[in-house]
Amino acid sequence: MARWACALFAIQKTVSMKCKLTPITLCHVGSGNTLKRNVDFVADGDKLGIVDVRKIFDIVGVDGIAGWCSAIDRRENILNYVRGYKPNAQLRDICSTVMDVQDGNSMPEKVDELREHIRSLGVPYIPATSLKGALVTAILAANPYDHKLTIPNKIDKNNKIVDKFFSKGNPQTSVLRFLRVSDAYFTGVPTMAMYCNLLNIRKTSKELSDSKGGQYVEVFYTDESAIIDLDIKTEYMETVSQKGSLGVIPKAMTSVRELLKIVNAHTLKLLEAEKDFWSDSD
Repeated sequence: MARWACALFAIQKTVSMKCKLTPITLCHVGSGNTLKRNVDFVADGDKLGIVDVRKIFDIVGVDGIAGWCSAIDRRENILNYVRGYKPNAQLRDICSTVMDVQDGNSMPEKVDELREHIRSLGVPYIPATSLKGALVTAILAANPYDHKLTIPNKIDKNNKIVDKFFSKGNPQTSVLRFLRVSDAYFTGVPTMAMYCNLLNIRKTSKELSDSKGGQYVEVFYTDESAIIDLDIKTEYMETVSQKGSLGVIPKAMTSVRELLKIVNAHTLKLLEAEKDFWSDSD
């Protein structure tokens, strides 16, 4: 399961083709950045903040840059260094984002990294590419016995399986061209640093918890919904298809209603499989 799939979603169609995207689990979509403690983020009690270098510079000034760099090299707490210039400085004074640590705990001193959630203009969001990928996965999962999904050689690169299913072998003939979805922005939604334990589910291992330990990731959870655009250009797709310029159109791609049926069925299947897995683990 892809990293973004650690969160599941309920999607509700509206008349105007605007959709509500509501998280039903904690969500983490990685930005690709691994933040370093006392360089990129600072912990203070049960909170931590993403460092804003401009805010720090405004406090320490040019004369404080050398000491600031030395503090980073020694991996000292940057907040303590800034308090040498501003004794009552708080995380909000030197950080662009301040978040709680899971369950109100302090982040252990040995923890040195935080996996950052992707943002745009300071707002946590789920990229359209991730959402479209989730829809594609649901469509593929609804057609498990289609011959186009057969992998002839497990050593080969399998990323062409999707192209094979939705097209005639090149992007110009792919029906996915007509599936449009926008980014999902969760404005005003706070994030949280959560500890994620690593689980070893290999059949050869008796220990479920991996001895290598876990990691802290930035997540968000909210009851609020993001509004996204979701559409399938069905009329245009059918016109192009009649000319023989497209691959086979899956039933899920014939309308947004059919697509959402597939998504709901796939979501329930994932939840049932997860429930069964943990029931067996007990």
